[in-house]
Amino acid sequence: GFSLTFSALFAKACRINKKMKSANRFQRVKRVKIAAVDIMKPMTVLLMLNIIVLIVWTVIDPLQRKTVAVDQDAFLRDIETYCACTSKHMTIFHASLYVINLGSLIVASIQAQKTLKISTELQESRYIFLAITLILLVS
Repeated sequence: GFSLTFSALFAKACRINKKMKSANRFQRVKRVKIAAVDIMKPMTVLLMLNIIVLIVWTVIDPLQRKTVAVDQDAFLRDIETYCACTSKHMTIFHASLYVINLGSLIVASIQAQKTLKISTELQESRYIFLAITLILLVS
């Protein structure tokens, strides 16, 4: 869910930056065509990286359900229990997912920060920056 939602903001910021960069380079109005494929590349890469890590995690070290007794009565019967999924190398896979998603979030926030310098013609660049910044803060 994060990859799909976030990549839309990232793609929008990249699109605005590409348009403005080409406009600044030529100093005159020139039509720049940005295809839908160009916008979908970051989303596809981010989604594929997440899927690859999750598939490798499932194949190498699948999650196992572990039942933990919280409270017992006088006869040592479980009164309250909870279940949790664990694996031996969970921290490695969590760390790799965090690095992929946080790294892309940092790159996107840099892209969004560059869009703030754009004039008011593309006013949504400010809201893209705010949305990405809020995602960064919440993460």
